[in-house]
Amino acid sequence: MRARPGYALGRVQSAPDVPRRHKKRLSLVLPVGFRVRPARRREETLLVDEVWQWQTNQEMPRELALCVQTGREEALELVCCTQLPHKVNASITGQSTELVCFRLGEPLALARVRELGADLAEVQRLPLGQFVAYNRLSGGKLKSRIF
Repeated sequence: MRARPGYALGRVQSAPDVPRRHKKRLSLVLPVGFRVRPARRREETLLVDEVWQWQTNQEMPRELALCVQTGREEALELVCCTQLPHKVNASITGQSTELVCFRLGEPLALARVRELGADLAEVQRLPLGQFVAYNRLSGGKLKSRIF
């Protein structure tokens, strides 16, 4: 994805040998959101698919930590996706304001989304294509479907 002047949007690709190999890639991709800034700020979004592949429970690349911890101040929204929520670093989940769940069945994953405020029975019963979203600040909940 190319960054246009005044706008940066990145999608981080992943690979299985984590996280050492990715540190250099992250250092190239993630800071773009902080460097490419117009005079008036425009909100930007960075999508990190299967975020557990880019960090461990003990370590996170500096560039990802910067996005997680100071992204809001820089008008950078971070969207992290995973099918293994129990492998996501607590620094990421601690900064999250929303939790969107599709059907999960794996016990460790269910335990983690319960810790984050999800209703386990509801998450386990979700039909294919439906999701439930929780606002972790207000306690609000939204159920919908994508197909």
